[in-house]
Amino acid sequence: MRLLFHSSRAGLTSRSIERPFTNVRPRKTHACVVQRTINSITDQDGENYLGRANGLSGAEAEQNDSPLELGRRGALVALVSALGSVSISSSTLLLPEPALADDFVTLPSGIKVLTIREGEGAQPRPGDTVVVHWAGFTKGYQGKRIDNTSIRDEPYEFKLGAGQAIKAFELAVENMRAGGIVRVEVPGELPELSYPLARGERFTGELISPDLKIYKYRYGPQPAELGGQRALDFVLDNRTLKDFNRTLLFDIKLLAVRRNSSSGSS
Repeated sequence: MRLLFHSSRAGLTSRSIERPFTNVRPRKTHACVVQRTINSITDQDGENYLGRANGLSGAEAEQNDSPLELGRRGALVALVSALGSVSISSSTLLLPEPALADDFVTLPSGIKVLTIREGEGAQPRPGDTVVVHWAGFTKGYQGKRIDNTSIRDEPYEFKLGAGQAIKAFELAVENMRAGGIVRVEVPGELPELSYPLARGERFTGELISPDLKIYKYRYGPQPAELGGQRALDFVLDNRTLKDFNRTLLFDIKLLAVRRNSSSGSS
């Protein structure tokens, strides 16, 4: 699995904050789109265009030079050539391949973590303020996007160990180093690691946006848009769903660690 990043605006230097996430549902991958495109070119009514529908052998099929075949073959060659010749620059984003279950490491707490990139910066300690980009999805139910802070370049900050973020977020970030990226699966069967199911415990009662009726969560990260909050609240509130339907998926990139004055230097 790999992720390439693109800057949030033109002219940023290599030291600028990168945007690691995409506004897509978890398993909508670049490879999937390419394969679907190739399939649409090479197949018609479930038959391969090289002549298998006519009962031709491979050699006979290669000699079939009908205009339709040549046109479709040319389109396929053009597509493959284009994909093979494109140079990937630092401003290009490739969607990650779907992660296999075996790629994740299950921590003693029960959350599953996949390290996408090891960080080389400071590792946070309790009391430090951490700055992260995050993208979240309702993995266990329809894969709806909760939020993606990198789209609007608004990182999320919280103090580690202060109870400002859900437990799964704290457990994931405390094992990271600045610059690192992880994918975290929070099983719906472990609600104590996620957002509270009881609305009285989930919300503070404060309105963040009176116009949009977005209420403030007691524990972050907070979805910034009404659609994301509704998607998350639906899986938390709907008692007809199974526990596994409440499984959440997060991508987290640790951008910076700001030391608490009493926690010492890195």
